[in-house]
Amino acid sequence: MIRSQHVIKAAWIFTLGMLLVGCLPPTAQKGDEQKLNWEQAKARAQAGEMQIVSMVPSEFISTVEQKPTGLLFSCAEGQYRWKGATTVILTHDADIESIVKSIEQRYRDADEFDIDTWRNVSGWYDFQLKSRETAANYIVGQDNENTIRIDSGSVCFTLPEGVYPGGKF
Repeated sequence: MIRSQHVIKAAWIFTLGMLLVGCLPPTAQKGDEQKLNWEQAKARAQAGEMQIVSMVPSEFISTVEQKPTGLLFSCAEGQYRWKGATTVILTHDADIESIVKSIEQRYRDADEFDIDTWRNVSGWYDFQLKSRETAANYIVGQDNENTIRIDSGSVCFTLPEGVYPGGKF
């Protein structure tokens, strides 16, 4: 329990820090794609993941595992977007669907994203947040019996000349 409290505090500190340096909200304005480098786009997407984590009740969190690297995918002509993920491992008494729906509702109330919902192949509830201004998106849902997975996609950006988009970023 103490570890999960430290994780939540770290998530809040990270999110607050990103707010102060202008990396949140995870949505961006049109045209930002030309201004961001891959590191900034990645930082913004990861901050969005942690913002979502901060909405999970701390009493149900065992651990949070944010992948330190992700991959680049084609986004638009000559541009890419960073894709990454965070997994929230929950206690066995957590009602994951209720938690996921609660997070979804908070975003619906904020009216910042277009939202799609569905049941995945395992029958678990998922939703996707899609920025109205950019290619940024987040998919949130149950990943197995006691986890929530948050997949993120950054805004589009242009890689510097000579940087190969393969490998981990």
